Amino acid sequence: MKVWPLIITFLMIVGFCLGLNYYVMNGENLTASCKANIYNAFEGRPTDVVIDITTKGKLVELQYRFLEEEIEQSSIIMRGTLLELDLETMTYRLALDSGELLSHISPPRFPERMSRLIEYSRNPLSGDTPHSIPLDIHVLDMNAVQGNAVIQFRPGNGIWACDLN
Repeated sequence: MKVWPLIITFLMIVGFCLGLNYYVMNGENLTASCKANIYNAFEGRPTDVVIDITTKGKLVELQYRFLEEEIEQSSIIMRGTLLELDLETMTYRLALDSGELLSHISPPRFPERMSRLIEYSRNPLSGDTPHSIPLDIHVLDMNAVQGNAVIQFRPGNGIWACDLN
């Protein structure tokens, strides 16, 4: 019985899987910009929210930008690590462990939705505790030719239509 062709085939398959894993986990995995229109009941006016997502290798950055009349009012930048990319379910598993809050207006004021996000992330992202915020980005549908995707954030179950860059 010739075992060598089986061994060589097995090694080629293992090599291909390792190469694919290296490419996916070390390349620029996802760059997307997602936009939503929300109505700020507290201030009685609409606000646009843009989420810019960038993963490069294992580094992740999410920037939530709050705009009024297309002018950025404030933003939250959260950074962390890509823990896993589950290719079977197309889910990016993240751990966000640092962040910063920016206000571009004086005096600083934040939309209600942003205030809730700040409160949710205050302790883990303050740097005072060793905790991180788990976040999954599940790609529900992607059309690379048209450059768009539908993604779901978990927890929160927010579904966003995004432009891929």
